[in-house]
Amino acid sequence: MIFWSVAAVMAFGVFLHAVATLGVIRLPDFYTRMHAVGMGDTLGIGVVLAAVAIAHVATADSLVASIPIVVKLLLIIAFYFIANPTATHAVARAAFTTRGGPDPITTEGRIQSAGDAPVSTRPEAGGGGS
Repeated sequence: MIFWSVAAVMAFGVFLHAVATLGVIRLPDFYTRMHAVGMGDTLGIGVVLAAVAIAHVATADSLVASIPIVVKLLLIIAFYFIANPTATHAVARAAFTTRGGPDPITTEGRIQSAGDAPVSTRPEAGGGGS
């Protein structure tokens, strides 16, 4: 019974990774892709490592013997839940300062190509009025 529970939790973690991969392929903008990877990867790793912890506790000879391994897995999960969103934010912020913000989206909902007329998403830097 515990095998199927661990398999279900592990399959859910793999599903989250698959959704994150699909988001990288299908989403139109760098920032939305970063969001998909940051969320899906963090949750996917957390769920998979939780399944590993459950499997270790279920198959260990004694509960006391499995405590160090479970604590290490929980520390890895905590580190990953802190480090991955921080790294995603740092990369997105670097892209924002380098590229100047998200790609403009036209009213039809498609990403504006390089040949289209530019769409202003922010006011000009010199202050308004002509």
